[in-house]
Amino acid sequence: MTKVSVLVTNYNYERFIDEAVESVMTQTVQPQEIIIVDDGSTDGSRRRIEALARKYPIIEAVFNENQGQGAALNAAFVRCSGDIVYLLDSDDTWLPDKIATTLPLFDKAGFVQHNLHLLQGVYRSFLVQAEPLRYMQELGYVDFFAPTSALGFRREVLEQVFPLPDTESLRICADAVLTRLALHYGELETLDVPLGCYRVHGDNGWYSSRFQGQHYVMSLIGILNRCLVERGFARIPVERNCLLPRPQGQPVEEVERSLAVLREMREDPIHRAACLVLEGQLLLHQGREKEALEAFSRAAGEGSSVPEEVRVFLKLGNGPAPGEAEAGMLSTEAAANMFFEMAVCLVRLRRYEEALAAFVSVLHHAPDRLEIYLNRSDSLRYLGRFDEALAEVDEAEKRNPALPGLAETRDKVCRAMEAAGLSCPARNKVDAQKGMSVQIQTTSVCNGKCIMCPYLDSWHKDNPGVMTDDVYDRILRELQTVDVDKICLYLENEPLVDPKLIPRMQQFIREVPFRLMEISTNAALLSAQRSEQLAQTLANVPHQIWISFHGLDERTYNGIMGLDFNKSLSQVIRLLRLAETVPLNVIIRGSGEPQHESLRHEFAFSESDYRAFWAAKFAEHGITRPPKINYFRYHDRCGTIRRNSIRLHENVRDTLKGFHCPRVDSWLHFLYTGELCICCMDYHREQIFGDITKQSLKEIRESEAYTTMRDKAFGRRESPADFICKRCVSPNG
Repeated sequence: MTKVSVLVTNYNYERFIDEAVESVMTQTVQPQEIIIVDDGSTDGSRRRIEALARKYPIIEAVFNENQGQGAALNAAFVRCSGDIVYLLDSDDTWLPDKIATTLPLFDKAGFVQHNLHLLQGVYRSFLVQAEPLRYMQELGYVDFFAPTSALGFRREVLEQVFPLPDTESLRICADAVLTRLALHYGELETLDVPLGCYRVHGDNGWYSSRFQGQHYVMSLIGILNRCLVERGFARIPVERNCLLPRPQGQPVEEVERSLAVLREMREDPIHRAACLVLEGQLLLHQGREKEALEAFSRAAGEGSSVPEEVRVFLKLGNGPAPGEAEAGMLSTEAAANMFFEMAVCLVRLRRYEEALAAFVSVLHHAPDRLEIYLNRSDSLRYLGRFDEALAEVDEAEKRNPALPGLAETRDKVCRAMEAAGLSCPARNKVDAQKGMSVQIQTTSVCNGKCIMCPYLDSWHKDNPGVMTDDVYDRILRELQTVDVDKICLYLENEPLVDPKLIPRMQQFIREVPFRLMEISTNAALLSAQRSEQLAQTLANVPHQIWISFHGLDERTYNGIMGLDFNKSLSQVIRLLRLAETVPLNVIIRGSGEPQHESLRHEFAFSESDYRAFWAAKFAEHGITRPPKINYFRYHDRCGTIRRNSIRLHENVRDTLKGFHCPRVDSWLHFLYTGELCICCMDYHREQIFGDITKQSLKEIRESEAYTTMRDKAFGRRESPADFICKRCVSPNG
C-alpha cells in the first residue's frame, strides 16, 4: 500500500491552521501521516496545533525556533516516512478530492502540481506544461510552478532535493528552489485543475510581501544556481530571459537569439502554442506590437477555443472546438492571458474595435476576470461610445461591487463626456465613490536649492513654519471620515526637516486607514538613525520612499540641487543596503531634461546616462535589490518659478473648458497652517479654499469657495487670465 504523508509548515497562522488541517482530514483518500512544523510562532498557534494532534493521532507536531520556511520544510521531511509526500501551507486549504485526483499520477511522475483558486480566478496559467526544463536551460525561463500547497512528490525525488540549502535566505519562497531542483530528479505532471485554495489575507509570506520584486527573484535564482552547480547540473542562464526588465533594456542580440530559439522549438507541435505566446510576449515587451499581434493571432488559431464571431472578426484560423484539449493546447488561463496581451497590442495600435473582440475572448476563457469589463470600457471611451462604456462599468459593478477601479473608470468616461460638451449621468455617483489622496505639509521648510523648483521665491520660503500637534491631530480626526487612498506626508518641502516626522507617520498609521503611504526626500538629511526609523515605520505597511536625486556627479548635482553630492549619495546607498534586509519600496527619481526646450539649463543629463550612472553605483556597492529608477522631464511648475529662466512666459491654455486634473477633486493638500490649497503646484498660495482649524472637512468640501475653485478649474465658470490651471503644463503633478 502506498503511504501518503502531508507536511504542514506554520508561522503565526493560529486563525487558519484548523481549517487547513481539517481540509486534509476530510480528503476522500486519507493520508497516513501529517507532520506539522511550527516555525517559532508568537501567537496562539502552539495551542491550536497541540489540540489538533490530540484530536488526530496521525499528526506529529514539531515546535522549532523561528528559522523560516526552508528550515521548517527540512525539519518536516526528516520526520516523515511516506512514499508520496504532499506540502501544505497552514493558511491554505485543499478540496476534498485533491489526493484522490493526484495520487494515480505518481505512477509515471516524480512530482505533481495543480492549480489553486485565488480570489476570483486561479493562481497559475501554466503556459508551459511540456518539457519545462528545456525552457529553463535554453531561455532562462523559470516561472512554471504552482506554490507550496499545490505540490506533491515521490519520496525518492525529495531524498535527492533535501535538505534545502541556505535556509536563512529561504525564510519565504523555499518552494521556488525546491521545485526547480526537483525538476532535475523526476518528471513533472501538471494539472490545470484547481484542487485547493490559496488564501489572501494580508500576511502572506509571498503574495502580500514587499519581497515580490525582481531583486528577490534574482536572489532566489542565485541560490538555485549555486545548488545546481554544486550538484553537477547546468546553471539557469537567467541572463537569456528577455522577459525580465533590465535598467538598460534587453540587448538586441539576446532578443533575436531568444526569438530564434522559440521559433525552432515551435516546430514541435507540443510546444507550438506556448512558444508562439512567448514570442508574442517578448515582441510586446520590445514595443514591436504588430509582430507580437501576429504571433498571438497564430497561437489563438492553433491553441485555444474562441467564439466563432470573435474568430471571424480577429481573422483567426480554425482552432479546436471547445473542450477538445490536445497536446500543445493552451490551458484556459494561458489562453485568457494570451488574448489579453493581444488586446494590449490592439489598443496600442489604436485598433479599438478589434481590441473589444479580443477582450470578449478573455472573458470566454476566464469569465471571472471582471477587470476586463473596465478594459472594454476604456476602448469604448476611445471610440466615443460613452453610454456603452458606462454600461461595461455597471456590469462589472453588478458582478462585484468591490472591484478595484470602478470609480476611476467611470470617472474617465465622465471626463471624456464633459470634454466633449456632454453631461455625464454618472457624475454624482463618481464623486460619491472616489477615494481621496492627501498631502500634508508638516513643515514649510526645504533645505534644497533646486533650480527647477519655485521654493526659493515661494510663500513657504517667506513664511517658514512647522505644523502644530493640534492642527495635525485635527486633520487626522477629519480624515477618519474619508476613504484615504494615498497619504503623502510632504508638500512643497523637505519632510525630514520636521523633527516629528517619524512619530507623525506612526500616528497616521495607527489612526487613519489608507492604501499607500508615500514619503519623498532629497536624502541630504537621511541619517543612519532616520533610515532605521523609516524602515521600522514602513516595513509592514504599503509604502513608497521616493528619493529625489537630480545629477550624475558633483557638477550636475550641486548645480541643480545645491546640496552635497557625496553625502547624499552615501546616504542613499546606506538606505539601499538597509533595503537588502528590510522590505522597503525605494524609488529613485531624477530629472535632467525639460518638457519644453526653452527651459533647458546648463546641467542637463539624459535618461540613458542617468540609468547607467545608477547601474554602475549598484554594481560598485554590491546592491542586489536595486530600486526602481524614475526619470522624468521637468517643467516650470505652472509658471511659479520666478527667479530664473526656467519658466514659460505664456499660458499653456487660454480656456479650461473640458480640462480635468485629479488634483483638484481627488486630492486634499494641507499647508502647515491647516489651510487647504488647490494643488502641489501652488507655491505662492494662490488658491486657498478652506481652513481645517476653523471648519470641518465636510463643511470645506460643501463650501462656496470649494465649489467656485472647482468650477473655475474645470472651465464651468470664468477664471482670470493667469489662473493657475491655465499655466499648468502637467495636470496631476
